[in-house]
Amino acid sequence: MNKFLKTVGITFTVLSLILLTGCIGDNGNTTQSSGIGTIQISSGVPCINLDNLNAKITGNGISAEDRGKRIYCGYLIDWDNQPDSPIIQAELSDISIWEIEEYTRSSEITIQDSDPLINIANLSITMEVNDYGDNIITFRTLTYKTAEGGTASSLKLVEKLPAEGEEIDAKTKTVMLIYDEGTINQDATEAAWRSFYIPKEAGITKLVFQFKSSQKPNGVFSVKDDEGKVIENAYYTELSYSTGTESTTTE
Repeated sequence: MNKFLKTVGITFTVLSLILLTGCIGDNGNTTQSSGIGTIQISSGVPCINLDNLNAKITGNGISAEDRGKRIYCGYLIDWDNQPDSPIIQAELSDISIWEIEEYTRSSEITIQDSDPLINIANLSITMEVNDYGDNIITFRTLTYKTAEGGTASSLKLVEKLPAEGEEIDAKTKTVMLIYDEGTINQDATEAAWRSFYIPKEAGITKLVFQFKSSQKPNGVFSVKDDEGKVIENAYYTELSYSTGTESTTTE
């Protein structure tokens, strides 16, 4: 399976991932880490196809009903007690499971139409984690919780289509994270994982990801309007994008 992953250096402390570590304990070789992946069924066994490793792991907390969903989890692998199987047995913890959403297209919506998130982190794009080889963009947002009895906030990913007569780079796709802040409780925040399908498209090699955030993450650039003025709280980053015709890895 061809796959590539580029993780942009935009993190905030409560959302940072634990780096892969190995340790030698009293019971032998163990590996403790965390990661993001997609739940699949392999030889009848529900397992996690990890984005950042060429490996499948299985363990407590996942089932066949979760097939096709995205997952973040911690995992502990005891290498001295593995079954005779290509699927690695692990003890899973801190599990979050979520659906992959569809994105929309519009020539009328702009990034100015979005309210700012508090922050965004763990942005990555992964190729071919489903049966169709679609790109999937994944990230984690920090927002305020909805106030009791208030209007819920909403978030959608919108591809920016050119307006009539507008010239664009044929090799670039621009998507915007549009956040509509409802009635919020500023004393309570929540962090949520989100993933969206970005289908293959011939000739596209670069994805421009725009969003609004009250806190500016590292490694991003300010979005400017048509007159060249910086849009407040609006940022973008660029990700390598695959048409699915070849395997590409970006560091």
